[in-house]
Amino acid sequence: MKRSLQAQLSLALTAAILVVALGAGGFGFVTAYRDSIRSQDDLLMQVGALLKHSGAALSLEAADPAQQSGLRVRLLIPGA
Repeated sequence: MKRSLQAQLSLALTAAILVVALGAGGFGFVTAYRDSIRSQDDLLMQVGALLKHSGAALSLEAADPAQQSGLRVRLLIPGA
């Protein structure tokens, strides 16, 4: 059964829009993901610089080294 020219054009346009939308969505996701990683890295660098400047230290404690779900971070301030 032959399709009409209008149906073929509609199908081609729909496919093109779908491909462009998927590409744009993928690009937006990757860009946002990389930006969030950079933002988190910057924040961790700032916290590290603040702790280094204040003279405090961090102590990491885990009940079981293989299981880090129970990880606790303790701020150690000298003289406190």
